[in-house]
Amino acid sequence: MLPSLSLLEQIQKHIFNIPNKRKESKKKEHYCLFLLGHKAGLRVSEAINFDISKKTQQVLYQITKTKGKKERYVYIPEQVIRELKANNWQPNRTNRFNFYHFLKSIKKELGISNNTELTPHTLRRAFATYHTEAGLPLPLLSKMLGHASVRTTALYWMNTYHGDDDDDSNAGAILAGKDWLKEHEENDPEQPKTPTINEIPPQLDRINLLIEPAKQKIDELTNALSHYQQQLTAKDKQITKLASKLNKAKEQNANLRNDLSELSQENAQEINQRQKIQQDLAKANQTIQQLEQDLIATQNNLAQEKQINTNLRQQLHAEQQNNQSLKEINTNLTQKLSNQEQTIANLQNAYQNALKDKEQANKQLNQLTREVKNFAKMLQQWQKINYYQQLEQQNELKAQIIQPPPWKTNK
Repeated sequence: MLPSLSLLEQIQKHIFNIPNKRKESKKKEHYCLFLLGHKAGLRVSEAINFDISKKTQQVLYQITKTKGKKERYVYIPEQVIRELKANNWQPNRTNRFNFYHFLKSIKKELGISNNTELTPHTLRRAFATYHTEAGLPLPLLSKMLGHASVRTTALYWMNTYHGDDDDDSNAGAILAGKDWLKEHEENDPEQPKTPTINEIPPQLDRINLLIEPAKQKIDELTNALSHYQQQLTAKDKQITKLASKLNKAKEQNANLRNDLSELSQENAQEINQRQKIQQDLAKANQTIQQLEQDLIATQNNLAQEKQINTNLRQQLHAEQQNNQSLKEINTNLTQKLSNQEQTIANLQNAYQNALKDKEQANKQLNQLTREVKNFAKMLQQWQKINYYQQLEQQNELKAQIIQPPPWKTNK
């Protein structure tokens, strides 16, 4: 099963945050290969050998190392070219083996289902499938993919073709496909720029991921606290109304008692009226008891609401402390990162100075070596001269003993 467009965009967005266990320095090259396969539909061999400098006047790019050693021209979106230049793209910096294992590690890190295919060739198939579903004519797609036959493209698009394919060159069809792609690119919302590898340290990214849920939790607790405060205000108003009713009922009860006292002093003719007042009084007592019960229940509910409010305040305080701790951790990590960068800069300067000292020392050593050699030659020459002088002196002494010199015989 092909990966969805949203999944491919998610991979592009997080590709620099996914560790590359094989070779971290190749992450930029693998990101560029991903764009050339996903956004331009190139074969992995074509993407590895893609040269930005081979651009035609029609804003097409020449591909020389294709299947069958043929030449063909392809259209690369301007956004992809900008990303390649931003990441210093150069051809032949990696190979398909490393890129295959990089996609495999992406699939593992993002938890992509085993049913979803993610290989270098998958990117080319996804390019063909989703552009055809968006309305790109199949003959134009065939020329853009470098297929010799549209039947190959049909099988390829229907996900029944999993091998390599043929090449062909047709600039007219490719330019028509280019115009179709540019027209649909203008209608697409602007994609956010993918961060480069030097922009966001993974530690700070993880801290930000921890801070955001904490902020959301604090906002939720604040909203809940406001809601409970509104409920408490409503309960207070209700209690005030019940207390007012209770006071009115007590005043009514007092009036009834006064009326009963007055009726008791009247004659027997008013006994019926007194009995009626007693009944009203009994009803008033029942009403008072009911109101008192309602008041007690309301007070209990108010106490519970206050307890909930207290608990929410404690949770809010704990979340604020947690948020403060995360901010401090974030600040410490930022400071450590700055210190590490300064240390690296100092080490680089020390390394450069050491190289200069080494070069100067080598020059001095070479000079001393030449002087020692010259001195050795002079010493050897002096020894020879001294040796021959000694021989000459020895020969002269012998000559004086054996025979006189020539100038004496002449005399």
